[in-house]
Amino acid sequence: SITSDQINTLKTSLKQEIDDKQNQIHQFYTNKIQDINKIDGQTKKLIGQCEELESERKELLGKIEEHSKLENHARHVNSNYHQFHHLNQFIDGIKHLIQLQTQIQECRQLCKKGHLNEAKNSYKSIENILNNQYLFPNTNEKFYQQHYPLYETFQKSIGRLRSDICQTHHILWNDGVNKTTQNELQLNLNYLDQLFKCIFYEDRGEKLLMEKNIQTFATYCFQGFIQIFIEKKLKLVIDIETPVILLQMENDEDIENNNNIEQFNITLNYLKEFFEILNTYLLSRTMNIQTTKEKSIESVSLMSIFSSTIANDFIELIREHLLNIIPSDFEYIEIFRLLLETVVNLEKYLIEIKFFSSTQITNVLSSVIGNIDESIIKSRCRTYLIQSRELLQSNAIITTSLKTIEIGDNEQLFIQNEQDKEKYKNQSASNILSSTISLDELDANMFRFPRTIIVEHAYEYMQFVRKILEEADQLEKYGAHLCATARNMMELFHIIYANLHEKKAQEFPYLTALHFNTYMYVAHESLILGEEYYHLKSKTADGQPITFVDYVAIFRNQAANLLKSQLDTQKDTLTSFIREIGTFHNIVDETENQDLLKRAINKCIMQMENLSHNWRDVFSPHVYFKVIGYLCDHISQLLIKETLSLEDIPQQECDVMVKAFTQWSTFLQNILVKDDLSPGLNILARLAPNLTRFTELCIVLDSPMQTIVDRWFNGQGPLASQFAAIEIKQLIRALFQTSEKRTAALAKIQ
Repeated sequence: SITSDQINTLKTSLKQEIDDKQNQIHQFYTNKIQDINKIDGQTKKLIGQCEELESERKELLGKIEEHSKLENHARHVNSNYHQFHHLNQFIDGIKHLIQLQTQIQECRQLCKKGHLNEAKNSYKSIENILNNQYLFPNTNEKFYQQHYPLYETFQKSIGRLRSDICQTHHILWNDGVNKTTQNELQLNLNYLDQLFKCIFYEDRGEKLLMEKNIQTFATYCFQGFIQIFIEKKLKLVIDIETPVILLQMENDEDIENNNNIEQFNITLNYLKEFFEILNTYLLSRTMNIQTTKEKSIESVSLMSIFSSTIANDFIELIREHLLNIIPSDFEYIEIFRLLLETVVNLEKYLIEIKFFSSTQITNVLSSVIGNIDESIIKSRCRTYLIQSRELLQSNAIITTSLKTIEIGDNEQLFIQNEQDKEKYKNQSASNILSSTISLDELDANMFRFPRTIIVEHAYEYMQFVRKILEEADQLEKYGAHLCATARNMMELFHIIYANLHEKKAQEFPYLTALHFNTYMYVAHESLILGEEYYHLKSKTADGQPITFVDYVAIFRNQAANLLKSQLDTQKDTLTSFIREIGTFHNIVDETENQDLLKRAINKCIMQMENLSHNWRDVFSPHVYFKVIGYLCDHISQLLIKETLSLEDIPQQECDVMVKAFTQWSTFLQNILVKDDLSPGLNILARLAPNLTRFTELCIVLDSPMQTIVDRWFNGQGPLASQFAAIEIKQLIRALFQTSEKRTAALAKIQ
């Protein structure tokens, strides 16, 4: 329960809180009333200001109304003024229009007289009249072209006048720079002064026109003067009689007595004089050009256009000629130094007159030379390559009567006994053979070239290579260039010789043999040159021995491909002779057929005799017997194949075959076995494996059955070494009729 004291205390605290709240509310409303009073005062003040602004607005409206009246009056006055000004301009334009035709005629006369600047000024005033908006307003439209023929007439007249002015540019330039006479150039200063006194307008195409004229002139100077100066070694004659400057080129008899270096030195001095005259009287001028966009005047140098057209070609021409006349002998080194001084002076002058840009590489002309001593060696190398090419091309047309030479040796070049090998082994490692391979494994025939006939100029060519290598050996410096030249000569031979001769060589067997030997000779020289000049490794750029062994395979492959192509051709020819017979089983059917086999064998013999005649004294014996044996073996194989394919060989047909085959077998003995140079039956058996086989076939065709069985000898006889049992059985069945003897014979062939 709550006591009365607590209730009283609670009432007192509640009353206190209520009083506090009432005081806060009273204070809040008091503050709001004060704010309202302030706002009310400000509102009254703003109302007063608005009333003042309203009065000022009314005052301004009154003034604006007065100003509008004044403005209307001023506009009226201004309109009257413009009408009056327009009328004055129109009257003035009419006055000029009356004189327009006369002005056009006067301008045309100025063009004819060459007064280009005055004509262009007159044209500008004429153009202003036609563009007068007071006379011809809205001229951009076609209205006046349709309704005012006067305007159209004046437009046509001005168009013709513009063409006359354009033509005057051409005339003044062509008369100012007269190049109609060959080897002669005239500069007329009067015409040039008239031309370059005026302004050239870009929008009318005058700038482009003059640039083309200057570029054409630059090309003429380069082709018609500079190149002729250098190539024909002429002299320059200058005649200055103002206002005409005459430049002429004439033959100089004195200059022809000098060597190429001195001649070029004199020519460069003439070129300097030529540039001096051009720069003084023409190229130092400028063109004043009014641009299209900015309508401002800019100056363009004639030299800048002239230079941009031919400067690069000029540099290449001088540099190329400098390279071509570098002496290949140190005897001329001093006069060549004088030439380089002349080149440097010429370049400095061309930079001075701005023909060359100052930002270009210094000594752009003479820098092509570099070190003079080295350049002389390089020039000598170029001369050697040119001589090599000329030597190869001098025999471009090769016939069967070309010059040949016999080289090689039938004896081994390196016959070494055991003591010789020990001697080489104990030597220093300077010998590349003893340092890279075992002498016990070395075949001396690797370095032997058998006696053969080759093209003479190929031998001279390889002697030339040796001469260059010997010269490289004698030089203290720059021998590497000569070593590289020797390799370049081998590459040159590889490319040029094949292109010149291989096609013709494939047509004639004699040339095939000759070029085969030549390729093999060059391959042989490539094999031994590196060892012979091994000591030149100190001269090469990388310190490695100079070698040509990489060309050995190249030349041997070229030789092999050439010979293979010829052998394939001969095989096809010989095969065609045998194919003309047809099948052997009908060779006795008619009298004409009986001669087919004989004629075919005779053709083969004649063809082989012709090849033997062409090849026997050209090829080495080993190669000769190898190729002849290869072709003879091919014919023998064809005859054997055709014979083995027959199922029945009547006696009469067998007699014809034996007679023809015996003729071919006798020829084989004569051409292969009985020849004085024959390598012997053992080697021939490897070169022509069908030779003995064909001999055995002839014996079988001309022998009784028992002889065939005896030569078989239970698979141990000579016949068994050449034929298989099935082949001999087939021959017996074809040659002999069925009988007990044949059956017994076939039983023994196992």
